[in-house]
Amino acid sequence: MDAAQYAAWYDTPRGAWIGEVEYSLLREVLEWRAGETLLDVGCGTGYFTRRFAAESAAGEVVGVDRDESAVRYAAGKGGAEYWVADARRLPFGDKASMSW
Repeated sequence: MDAAQYAAWYDTPRGAWIGEVEYSLLREVLEWRAGETLLDVGCGTGYFTRRFAAESAAGEVVGVDRDESAVRYAAGKGGAEYWVADARRLPFGDKASMSW
């Protein structure tokens, strides 16, 4: 399945419903503060990355995935910055901090 086919699943009734449920759960558990950067590791085609970026009044949203075709698709949709990278070796240096 290519990236466009995968992304199209979120346009189906089941995909839209599951996407809403998952997004709501993520919003409940994330403690994202104004001015912070949200890093979506394993962003795939960027569905959630774009949702967070659209909601963001302040702060940056960055999506990272090791699948080049998925990142290319996500970047083509815009709305955030996207990087091809392995989650085990993120290219952001030691100054990055994380919160769950």
